[in-house]
Amino acid sequence: MELPTFENIKPTLSINSFYADSTHENEQLMYLLQWKTTYAKEVSITFIGKVDNSGSLLLTEKEYKYGPITLTATDENNQSISKTINGGQSVSPIMNSGSNKNSNYRAPIPTRHYPYRRPIHRRYY
Repeated sequence: MELPTFENIKPTLSINSFYADSTHENEQLMYLLQWKTTYAKEVSITFIGKVDNSGSLLLTEKEYKYGPITLTATDENNQSISKTINGGQSVSPIMNSGSNKNSNYRAPIPTRHYPYRRPIHRRYY
């Protein structure tokens, strides 16, 4: 009985995840940029430069909205893949537990407008 032979299986370069979530830090809107790659020799992000194969980074609103953010991963054979997120678009905020939930949104909560009237007990008849 002959055993099957396997060719040299080369690991495939991939970007497992690359995304941004918004959050509030010290009353300021921030964006948590997270990524994970496999079999990458070098990983870089536009506006930032070389980074680890996986990790996260906190960006200010101005940095995030500067423009599209691209993650580029390169393997040992100098083949590269990239993934882009549009930094100009806003993402929904993360609700922090234990904090004032209304402060996580920049727009004020709409209130019903009542015209000015004297209270009932102060009206003159």
